[in-house]
Amino acid sequence: MKFKNIGLLGAIIVQVSFLPQIIKIINTHNVSGLSSEYYLTLGLGCLLLLFYAQANNDMVMRVCHIWALINISTILFLIWKLS
Repeated sequence: MKFKNIGLLGAIIVQVSFLPQIIKIINTHNVSGLSSEYYLTLGLGCLLLLFYAQANNDMVMRVCHIWALINISTILFLIWKLS
């Protein structure tokens, strides 16, 4: 149980790391330095890891990758909208 809590804390920290980028995009309306290909590739990797987590019944990995996909989708939407 101790390691599950460590994993959950790590997942939260990683997902919160997306927030400064999202906030900066919203405030500046500038996405010129962002690569949609990077976020698409990252999203595909997270989707595959989500399937893996589901197959292994790993709640921490599921939460982490669902949250990551939401963050990635938000950034991709902003890139699409502001480009």
